[in-house]
Amino acid sequence: MSGTVRDAVLSKAGRTAQWLSKAREPVLPPCRRPPARCAPLASTRATRAPDIARDHVNLGVRLRILWELYHPVRLLLAGYVAAVVLGVAVEGMALAAIVPLIEGGDGGIGGLYGRIIDLVGLDSTSDGSLVIVVGGLFVLRALTQYGSKVLASTMVRRQTLRLQVGLFRAYLALRWETALHISQGEANLLLTTQTQQTAQFLRKCVSLLEGALYSVGLTIVAVLVSPENTLIAVGLIGVSALAVTIIATRINQYAELVLSASKSQAGALLQYARGLQMLRAFDVSEHAVRHVEELADEREKQMYRSERVKSLAAVLPDLVFVLALLAVVALAFRSGDGVAEVGAIVALLFRVSQYLKRFSDLAALSELVPAVKDVHRHQRLFAENVSRPLSATTADDLSPGEIVLEAVRFRYEGADSVAVNGITNCVRPGEFIGVVGPSGSGKSTLISLIVGLLEPQHGRASVGLSTSPTRRLAYVAQSPFVLKGSIAFNVRWFRDISDERVTKACESAGLGELLRRLPQGVHTEVEQEGLTLSGGERQRLAMARALAGDPEILVLDEATSALDSESESAIQSALDQMHGSVTVIAVAHRLSTVLSADRIWVLENGQIIEDAPAGELLRTAGSRFAALGSLQGLHSEG
Repeated sequence: MSGTVRDAVLSKAGRTAQWLSKAREPVLPPCRRPPARCAPLASTRATRAPDIARDHVNLGVRLRILWELYHPVRLLLAGYVAAVVLGVAVEGMALAAIVPLIEGGDGGIGGLYGRIIDLVGLDSTSDGSLVIVVGGLFVLRALTQYGSKVLASTMVRRQTLRLQVGLFRAYLALRWETALHISQGEANLLLTTQTQQTAQFLRKCVSLLEGALYSVGLTIVAVLVSPENTLIAVGLIGVSALAVTIIATRINQYAELVLSASKSQAGALLQYARGLQMLRAFDVSEHAVRHVEELADEREKQMYRSERVKSLAAVLPDLVFVLALLAVVALAFRSGDGVAEVGAIVALLFRVSQYLKRFSDLAALSELVPAVKDVHRHQRLFAENVSRPLSATTADDLSPGEIVLEAVRFRYEGADSVAVNGITNCVRPGEFIGVVGPSGSGKSTLISLIVGLLEPQHGRASVGLSTSPTRRLAYVAQSPFVLKGSIAFNVRWFRDISDERVTKACESAGLGELLRRLPQGVHTEVEQEGLTLSGGERQRLAMARALAGDPEILVLDEATSALDSESESAIQSALDQMHGSVTVIAVAHRLSTVLSADRIWVLENGQIIEDAPAGELLRTAGSRFAALGSLQGLHSEG
């Protein structure tokens, strides 16, 4: 730093200290000092990392998972089963009519059709009456099948939408310390691909259920027609079903490996996509591609193993059915059964085979089991780690804009040290507090506790806010978040704020010149993540979002650290205008940005080791703030 610039900075620091000590202190209302000690909260829960990898896979657990996942559509499922059972009965009666149609007579099964003919008022002596009844049965079968399919599609659609929205709502309500353990790639996979796979699982389960009900029902009808031959065929088909079940278990094991490989690949793709700029800048894009290729090769290897077993499961039922059919025909003619009985058995078993083909879906179903289990684990995790409402941090006995910290303590799961260690302090309404300290000193954790993102494991962090439809505590992070939509939409942020207030907030945040250049002003559309805006413009947009809600408390977490001098000056000017009317807590890396603060909190090892105006700290020998300031060229005029 040149001598002229250094002298200017030092002169500013000295003037700021004098101004703080004389001009600002009297305008601030008194602060209710917290007690020296505070008992731990009765509702305190220990922070823990989510363990979503553990689960038993026995039948009871699987049934419980299915019941919990699909409980919301249980009524639709019951209606679907009723429609399928009716369809089974109708189709069985229609196919069994082959015997009386060919042989005639009214005994045995034929007697049932005679009673139906009499019931509907047809001529029981006419051969055409039975044909009409059988035709009517097939029409009724078509209607029940249509109804069951409508119910099935409604059930799957409703389950998909409810599950996706429900998971998203639960994810947004997740305790912050738990959410930190879930990567963006994992969350994206859960809310998109895995919820869709869970719907596919339900669709295949419905198809298998229909196949099972029809197979059992039509087999019972076949037994009534010819018990001996049917039982032989059922035995062979049962062996096939057992083999498919064993194969499905193997596929399930491969599916677990495929899911793990898919997560690794999805995570790598997401992080490399976000780091595109740095990959190109360091000319290491090819290394990233090779890493993704390695992950893709591993996924393909596991998928190849799974596909081989799935193919075997697909061809086995057809082979066994053909052998069973040949055995039935041979035994039927050898035992002297008539053509009618053989024809009825062949027709019934043919229909059974068509429904049994759905059991080849057991292979695909097994592939979806890991995703279903993963969704259920996350549902349980989310339900067990719901964050407290932000309103819980608001204390009625505090003045609007007041902040009180009472023996606040917080430790992250697995951390060697406490992030915030028993901090007790208060902030008066309208006061400007600068928070500084080395990396890992607890600055961001303390901010998260004040905002309400984290819940203290000991003590209380309380804020005073006026009663309002929207929370009058605003937060600006180091990395601004911008959604695809208009500038006005991003400033409103789902709140009921007029265009006039939006424009005023943008002007206060230094976006006025930008809006005047844009033909549509605040209604100009911006891309997702604000790609069409510069870094400084995105940060000013985030500041405008904070100011638009007329905040009583404004929290800045290194909000100006990545800004150029012009953008930083615009935001600093906005902060100066709010002084005395808005409580400001600003975490800063560049100490010059908080020289005008009423007080500086210097954090180290999770504790406030210094608490005084900047000028006073700079003049104090051995001050930690002075030591940090000297590294950045800040000294008091003494």
